[in-house]
Amino acid sequence: MAEPPSEDLDTAYTAYLARFDRLFPTQQPGGYVKHRRWLVKRLSREEFAEKLERFVEIEMTCRQIVETGSTISDAAISAYVEAAAHLLRDPTDFLSSPGAR
Repeated sequence: MAEPPSEDLDTAYTAYLARFDRLFPTQQPGGYVKHRRWLVKRLSREEFAEKLERFVEIEMTCRQIVETGSTISDAAISAYVEAAAHLLRDPTDFLSSPGAR
């Protein structure tokens, strides 16, 4: 589950590094790995901050779409799942949420 936008960046980055080390223990900073179907980079703190901001934006948009009962597009879901992959997160399944589709 995604952290709320107000979460401390240092805490979020520390959790990201722990996930990366657990999944890819030999990967050096700046290196790339295949995660799910995307090539993802071990991010610096600055890169992580940018990716997290984008992830939160997309997630909030998807939540608003579902909450209003609108149809969520495959493109929106794909962008969200890719943003989650770059942060090594498990994305929310908005398509099985009540009110989706």
